[in-house]
Amino acid sequence: MTAGKTYHIEIWGCQMNVADAAAAARRLESLGYTEVPDPADADLVLLETCCVREKPEHKVYSRLGELRRFKEARPGMKLGVCGCMAEKEGRTILRHAPFVDLVIGPRRLARLPEILAELAESDEPLVETGVDGEPEPEDAQDFSRYTRAGEIKAFVNIIEGCNYRCAYCIVPAVRGAFSSRAPDAVADEVRRLVDAGVREVTLLGQSVLAYGRDRGKAFDIVTLFAQLQEIEGLARIRFTTNHPLEVTDRIIDAVAAMPKVMEHFHMPIQAGEDSLLTAMKRGYTVARYAELLGRIRARIPGVSVTSDVIVGFPGETDAIFETCLETYARLRFDQQFMFVYSPRPGTPAATRPDQVPPAVRVARMQRLVELQNAISTAITAAAAGQTFDVLVEGPSERDPARYAGRARNDKAMVFTAEQGPRRGELVRVVAEQGHLWGCSGRLAAR
Repeated sequence: MTAGKTYHIEIWGCQMNVADAAAAARRLESLGYTEVPDPADADLVLLETCCVREKPEHKVYSRLGELRRFKEARPGMKLGVCGCMAEKEGRTILRHAPFVDLVIGPRRLARLPEILAELAESDEPLVETGVDGEPEPEDAQDFSRYTRAGEIKAFVNIIEGCNYRCAYCIVPAVRGAFSSRAPDAVADEVRRLVDAGVREVTLLGQSVLAYGRDRGKAFDIVTLFAQLQEIEGLARIRFTTNHPLEVTDRIIDAVAAMPKVMEHFHMPIQAGEDSLLTAMKRGYTVARYAELLGRIRARIPGVSVTSDVIVGFPGETDAIFETCLETYARLRFDQQFMFVYSPRPGTPAATRPDQVPPAVRVARMQRLVELQNAISTAITAAAAGQTFDVLVEGPSERDPARYAGRARNDKAMVFTAEQGPRRGELVRVVAEQGHLWGCSGRLAAR
């Protein structure tokens, strides 16, 4: 045990990294560590990192330089880099930042207690990477014990890794192939979360709808939905991220029929033109994506569909980009998470000779942002007068006199109420005005 020791974790990247950081925190607290908000006061500082794009890597190296002075002031402090960048860079991190003590990939997180014990016996930095080892035991993937009092929402990892080989993506190299958890283990974790006060869980995976494929399809996301539906006290189930090739009528029907499963698909399109989709190795055409989107919207009233899109992928000419804009204007996503293409060493796209100049990528991004902002605002404006079921998250951060929460379709809602609802309560809210970020309104008469 290390009673009396302190830790601090900083996070970059996706929801999977948030969940991994929670797993690391749970392990540390089981060893007697206490979290502190200031890294200067920590005996152990961990950076949970991302490498999907180049910018987060630069931020990590910059942050390591800033943390070095804390370590110099407190020679006993240990500094570690975890997550996808740790897996990708390995010992390269030590060459850039020789004062780092620990580099640990996402599939080695279960060994954190043993690694810290080894560090205590040695002055040499430790590097623990590799995506081909045995999967973590079920209890090591359970984050329920890292749920603070008062939390009403939680992430639950159900499948790790990815079997797709998109030309721009480094995730399979740093997180490995599909590895699904058993449904009973997931359900047990969700029960413990609900017992701790959680009302909403988000099921996570790089391709969450592939859940069960690596287990011989003995189970799938729909059977898991059905199992979680029965947990008393659980109000909402969300799931992300959804590869278009994994979305089936069975899944669409389940979302439409199961009251605890929320009407929201985050379904990345990545590009709005067929030659780009082929070059990206996405496995579908714009027409196939549009047909799938139409089926989702026809079957699930009020559904929202959000997406990811890459701007400036190699080979994207001016004409192709104009076609992409036309596609996005036609598909009308509720929201898009938009990224300027970032070449990732080791991916096929990085070596292509037809790279788009950075300035052109940025200019195109500005046009796409303007288009999507107009679409998002129009969609929320059209919601004025409608009533939504909202899970109350508490007072609005921007206006404490109002309350904030999210509708079933994941739209942000800020509303007034004469008698304040409780955090975690489900209420009905009348939308009165649409904004880029969501809707403002008032609590409906109870």
